[in-house]
Amino acid sequence: MLRASHLWVPHWFKATRWLAYWDVYDRPEIVPPYGAASMDIWWLDRAKAEKIGKGI
Repeated sequence: MLRASHLWVPHWFKATRWLAYWDVYDRPEIVPPYGAASMDIWWLDRAKAEKIGKGI
């Protein structure tokens, strides 16, 4: 099931949810004061993406 851009498989018998994701995005350490919730400040970190591609 695709929900809010996250892959999620419902478990009706479990009280908690497990979430798997790829950590390939990054953002600046200091965020703008009026745009902190904006997705425009996130970018693809190629080094992290290469590690996932190599299975590290």
